Amino acid sequence: MMLAPLQHLALVNLCRKGRRSRLLLGLSGLAATLAAATYLILADVDPLWRWALLLPVFGSLLCILEAWTSTCVVLAALGAWDLGCGMQRIPDPGLESTLRWRAWKLVAVAFTLSLVLTGLVYACGCCG
Repeated sequence: MMLAPLQHLALVNLCRKGRRSRLLLGLSGLAATLAAATYLILADVDPLWRWALLLPVFGSLLCILEAWTSTCVVLAALGAWDLGCGMQRIPDPGLESTLRWRAWKLVAVAFTLSLVLTGLVYACGCCG
């Protein structure tokens, strides 16, 4: 009977405060990166410099995805969760494995999206 509440908690490893802070960080980072991309395009900077936006876009998208899925990839890698009472070790190896797999998928999705978006910024203005 005690396993039922743990199954519900298995879906997340991040509390509401952590989700909120990651969402704010991700959205502000994405806005700053968009401003930098706009400047690089309008200032007609060499398009290769636009690839420098890859890492900030990746970090911003990862933060947004973490907030959306309530999954912190660092906590998942450590086999821990923070449900509002501080960081604690995940007691069930199955839950730990599920969260690690989800974390890897989040990193892959964020990296793929950041490659696509940075590629679009790279291509923008190159044909004119």
